[in-house]
Amino acid sequence: GRTSDRAIFTTNFASFGQREAEITVTDDLGRSSTSTVIVNINQGNLPPTIRIPSDQITVMSNAVIGLDARQSSDPNADCGDQIVAYEWDLRADGVRLNGAAGPDFTGAQVQIPVADWHAAMGWANNDQLLIRLTVRDAQGAVSTQDIQVNAVRAEPVPEISQVPNPASFQVG
Repeated sequence: GRTSDRAIFTTNFASFGQREAEITVTDDLGRSSTSTVIVNINQGNLPPTIRIPSDQITVMSNAVIGLDARQSSDPNADCGDQIVAYEWDLRADGVRLNGAAGPDFTGAQVQIPVADWHAAMGWANNDQLLIRLTVRDAQGAVSTQDIQVNAVRAEPVPEISQVPNPASFQVG
């Protein structure tokens, strides 16, 4: 055990959880009293640290969106805590593309198919999408990070160049 002759005693534990502590107090006449208390070691659980390559992404309209949060970490890892969930929400609204509650994709690294992000974006009327990443640890702490996706249309745009200008031409 650990002992101290001070009125205030501080110690550290290697992991979260309940601990039994026995406290003995002795006065200047040598009389003592002992008591056992249960200490719950979980205060100070810090949320995970999210690390992603960028919070701004530009993507061609015909490309898969690749997202990677594998460099994220839990600052309480030394106490046995760890990241247990990576949740990607394509509209940052908590609703899946199919209308159910929850994230659209899970995992530290995901590939979002073109059809899915087009549907989330409302491609016909928009060229931006906000994706929210939520990271959870085993002790319940949560961090979020928003990612702005800007889409560039990849469809070819025909251009006619004629010399001399004006000149007649025929299509077909």
